[in-house]
Amino acid sequence: MKKTLVFPVWFSLLSIAVACGSDPPADPGVDGGTSQPPTSCAPAEKSCAGACVALDDPRHGCASPSCAPCASGSCVAGACSVACDPGRADCNGDASDGCEVDTASDPQHCGRCGVVCSAPADAIATCRAGVCESTCADGYVACAAGCCAATGVIAAGDQGSYALTPQGVVEAWGYQGFFDGFVAGADVWTTAKPVPLLTDPLRHVAASKHRCAVTKAGKAVCWGRGTQGQLGNNSELDSSTPVGVAGLGSGVRGISTGASHSCAVTDAGGVKCWGDRLSGQFGASSPLGSAKTPIDVPAIVDAVGVTSGGYHACAWTRSGAVQCWGNNSYGQLGDDSKTSSPTPVSAKGLTDVVLLSAGSQHTCALTKAGQVRCWGSGRAVGGATVDGSQVPVVVSVGAARAIGAGTAHSCAVTVAGAVYCWGENDVGQLGEPTSTGSLTPVAVGGAFTAVAVAAGRNHTCALTTSGGAKCWGNNWLGPLGDGNRTATDASSPTPTDVLGFP
Repeated sequence: MKKTLVFPVWFSLLSIAVACGSDPPADPGVDGGTSQPPTSCAPAEKSCAGACVALDDPRHGCASPSCAPCASGSCVAGACSVACDPGRADCNGDASDGCEVDTASDPQHCGRCGVVCSAPADAIATCRAGVCESTCADGYVACAAGCCAATGVIAAGDQGSYALTPQGVVEAWGYQGFFDGFVAGADVWTTAKPVPLLTDPLRHVAASKHRCAVTKAGKAVCWGRGTQGQLGNNSELDSSTPVGVAGLGSGVRGISTGASHSCAVTDAGGVKCWGDRLSGQFGASSPLGSAKTPIDVPAIVDAVGVTSGGYHACAWTRSGAVQCWGNNSYGQLGDDSKTSSPTPVSAKGLTDVVLLSAGSQHTCALTKAGQVRCWGSGRAVGGATVDGSQVPVVVSVGAARAIGAGTAHSCAVTVAGAVYCWGENDVGQLGEPTSTGSLTPVAVGGAFTAVAVAAGRNHTCALTTSGGAKCWGNNWLGPLGDGNRTATDASSPTPTDVLGFP
């Protein structure tokens, strides 16, 4: 009798599978074979053992035909990179140059290939230990607004001094009146106090016989003497309280004050000036007299900063060039002449400037390389003769990080934080115990490390790395902030702590 074998359905299906030679789907992560023709994978994917994997996934051979994992554990330009030691990487996909990138310090490949570090305005992106950071650019220091021009965090006027705290509060000491001469009573502050009615955080402060500041939000305000319209509020009246500058309620990057004029640079790169214009301080051929509201300086469209001297002004551009205008009786415009100019002229030989500071009749610049160069009148230029120079000359202070120009002296802060000054020294403003002026920089004594410096009429102040401030020179009406107030000239060539700051 012929027998017929009957098998369960499950056994039949298994037999068919064995006969067809099929295997269970492999894990694409350990397949190691070649990629399968894609069926429904996205353009940035490929098929490995029936599964779609990303073309930048080193576990499946990146974009190569192979699905074998990369030994290096990373992809570069669609290919497996070279196996590298920690802190190194092959970011160009070229095995011939090995692990060419230091991912611990390269801001273009920080931590791993392709991670680009960014930085806010006036800062430089850096990479440290594989982590993106930023540091303030040359000529700038940390402030409440991020990074501020070193000439804007501390200012020294006629007999008053001003500085910004880390929170952006402007504190003042010394003479705070807005009329010439000695005014008794509350107009003299012998220790640092916050300026009333300035409640918004600030990013810049400037001072002469009047004062101006820029808030963190970009609003310009001024106070003090206003008889030439230098407060910019469409008035020629003095003001003991800060007033807004007309048309500059926002978008202001920096500000400066001259003897009786003011200038501001906008975020868009333009420069505006107001106040006295008898010497062409506005950078334009305009009617004589004063302007009570800001006027555009022509031909400057890419400025990053502006400084004002006694009766001249200068701006530096994004390319590092310097443009100056106004009175040029002592060569303070730097164009190798003594011809005043109501329109901007180029200071000769300057192509990489990152900071400017103007004194009464001279101007100083800080270059990207840390070089200090000055031009204009007298010893404050630091040149070979007391006659000064009509073109920029190098001042031998080594690598500098900040500068400050006063009435007849100048100072610089080195990258190590030392302060050097040169020029007139009749009341100790150079920090030197003699009353003899110097064409060459002299080291300021005292155990402190500075980040910024300001030179006034005949005193000097510096911000320190510890967050405090020190001043030296003339102390009539208390600009040193040491708690003393004298009715006659008194000086201290030794830096003293400013009491109450910050």
